[in-house]
Amino acid sequence: MPIRYTVPVYALGLAARWLHLASSVLLVGSAAMIVLAGRSDRATAQRWEQRVLASAWVWALVALASGVVVVGV
Repeated sequence: MPIRYTVPVYALGLAARWLHLASSVLLVGSAAMIVLAGRSDRATAQRWEQRVLASAWVWALVALASGVVVVGV
């Protein structure tokens, strides 16, 4: 007897895939912005870099968590 999935399971899978895609794109974009901007000794640039790095950590954790959900679904 085949396993039957319900509509909520399909919806969870679709949402997890989109979340994984979006967070991965944002993570790569954060890394690209830091590489393109380069190093600076100005305080404002260093604060900006710290904010981008902090958001990159968040996007990496979201990508990992949503990846686990995608594999589980």
